Amino acid sequence: MTKTELIDKVGKRFFFEDEYTLAAKLNYESGIQSFDSYLCGKTLKQIHAVIHLTKYPKGLVIKIVKNFSSFPFGLSYEDIKNTALYQNVGISKLIFTTGENGTIIFSFKSDFFSEVKQFFDDIRLKYTIETSNANKQAIIEAKNSKREQSIKQTNINSSPEFPETDNDINISELKQRHGCLTTWLILLVIANVGVAIFCMLSDNIETNLRALSAINAVIVVISVILLWNWKRIGFWIFAGLAVLGLIGGLLTEEYISAFQVFLPVAILWGVLQWKNDNNPSGWENMK
Repeated sequence: MTKTELIDKVGKRFFFEDEYTLAAKLNYESGIQSFDSYLCGKTLKQIHAVIHLTKYPKGLVIKIVKNFSSFPFGLSYEDIKNTALYQNVGISKLIFTTGENGTIIFSFKSDFFSEVKQFFDDIRLKYTIETSNANKQAIIEAKNSKREQSIKQTNINSSPEFPETDNDINISELKQRHGCLTTWLILLVIANVGVAIFCMLSDNIETNLRALSAINAVIVVISVILLWNWKRIGFWIFAGLAVLGLIGGLLTEEYISAFQVFLPVAILWGVLQWKNDNNPSGWENMK
């Protein structure tokens, strides 16, 4: 599915909107022809990939994510006739009934059931939960058994081991933006939008300088948008503008101003390298 087809199907999500993503919890089973062709009979585990499910204005984007590349499929809300969660012991199912593709089926560990359910609650997509009486009793027994094992494990080791699953992945595949990076990117946008507006409205600045400053501000905003969407090229554009500013300052003998342009670049580089807990840095998440 091309980018244009994807936008037509699910709409375009702007960088300042809240992002709702169910990351690396689902395992694709069947129902999407393009995924079947992409996998060529292999499983996600065999190609070291995971599924990301993200909310968009007009639907859901389902992505096969491998390293820093992805293969997307758009599922519009209009095409979703029913969403059902089948709760079982061990492995549960997520099934979309669609008018266009029939049924799209995912499986996931039942330990993730509450997270999958919470995702659909957050995006306000209606769903049903199907659980047979036999499974209900088995689920209760499994939860009680798991609780007892957890208590025993806690007494033995304060750092319990977590079991490996089919959906276990390298942490670098989970893209999470920490608060400092988010704040700095937003401040850059606000500041440069303000500069662009000021340059266009001010009569106290030479025409050429005013146009140059406005263009610079627009390019900065574009670079921030690229960074927000995990594109490293955004940083290199931002740094390139600083180099041009340095050259301009040296040519006009404004030495202090020439080197001041690197301060925002240094701050941006710092927040991109900042790691939040055990998550990868923003720079490591970019491609």
